[in-house]
Amino acid sequence: MSNAEDEVKELRRKLEELEKKLREVEELRDELLRAQEGAKRTRYYSYEPAINIGEEITTNLVKVIRESISKSLAQIGEDTLGSIIDEMPEDLASAAMRSVSIPDRIKILKILYYGPKSYGEIAREFPQDYAKSSLQHHLQKLRNVKLIEKSDISGEYELTNRGRTLLRLMAIFYSALRGGELEES
Repeated sequence: MSNAEDEVKELRRKLEELEKKLREVEELRDELLRAQEGAKRTRYYSYEPAINIGEEITTNLVKVIRESISKSLAQIGEDTLGSIIDEMPEDLASAAMRSVSIPDRIKILKILYYGPKSYGEIAREFPQDYAKSSLQHHLQKLRNVKLIEKSDISGEYELTNRGRTLLRLMAIFYSALRGGELEES
């Protein structure tokens, strides 16, 4: 009977182990269900089943954080622009606009938008009878306001970040006004 009693004891021990593992599995299942419920609140809905719930939760958390940071940066950007607009002296803003309001200067900025160019390459974009002194004058004015620079090494002209930004803003400005009456006042 000793053998039978030992077998019964062994079976009870295994049953207790299985019950313990079953409780652990149930706890894990409950934890998984809670995590999935939490993920549903922050998840971008997908029709694909989640392969790894931990990875999905992390991914969703990263997305929520990124969105929050983007919204914060957008607000900071808007607040910053608002401050700049409030502090901007109208006479200086007008003078800045006048410095690039000459069509030939805008043409130079457009020529340099796609990369550095030599003086000769820029000159070829103008009519042959265009005065060399006029082109040099416009290049110097654009350099003075730091919209373009001339490389000491290659001698080529190129847009500065400031010039590239201004040209892009001009394109947005033009696009916004296109279709309206754009006559010189």
